[in-house]
Amino acid sequence: MNAIQTFQFGEINIDQDRMIDFPQGLPGFEDSRHFILCHEEGSEGIVHFLQSAEDGELVFSVADPAQFGIHYQFTLTDEEQAVLELTDMSDLLVLILLYRTAEEPSTSPDSIQGAFTLPLIINVKARKGLQKIMPTLTPSVLLSEISSPVAD
Repeated sequence: MNAIQTFQFGEINIDQDRMIDFPQGLPGFEDSRHFILCHEEGSEGIVHFLQSAEDGELVFSVADPAQFGIHYQFTLTDEEQAVLELTDMSDLLVLILLYRTAEEPSTSPDSIQGAFTLPLIINVKARKGLQKIMPTLTPSVLLSEISSPVAD
């Protein structure tokens, strides 16, 4: 177990068994390839953190897109499956990066946005990850429990 001084959490111990390897790095951060997924102590909230094990100042806010009603359906290329060492689709975890724009410096939760076209795909069993670039999303709408306001 190694320790790293982080910007967000102070000194934390990095357990090798919890580390997630992004073999290709993340776009713009290719030199950081090892991360741990964590949350603030005592917090089981929506936001989690992807902390670099190599750079204590590099941390990404992430969330499960299902918490926002977003459910992805996509195909992984053979290369992506190889990077993830994927043998079972049920081992996949999909996360979205959260960010604030410079135009909205407010700390209000309303100013947080998600990078929905750039989900993080993680094989939780092999502890391998990648960022899938999806230039376009095709939305579909599922309506359930609809009652008609039209009276007879």
